[in-house]
Amino acid sequence: MNHLEYIEYLCKQYRNECLPLDLYNGRVNKAKIKRLGVELRQATLEFERKNAI
Repeated sequence: MNHLEYIEYLCKQYRNECLPLDLYNGRVNKAKIKRLGVELRQATLEFERKNAI
């Protein structure tokens, strides 16, 4: 899995975790969403560093 595929995977996972926020009035694991967001940001920064964006 290359970096773009990994970032796409993280985005989908993040979206799937955040989707129930509107549907169920926040009855989701907010810590898991925050962790996924941090992981997504770190992957994005690593990709930018490697590709000099």
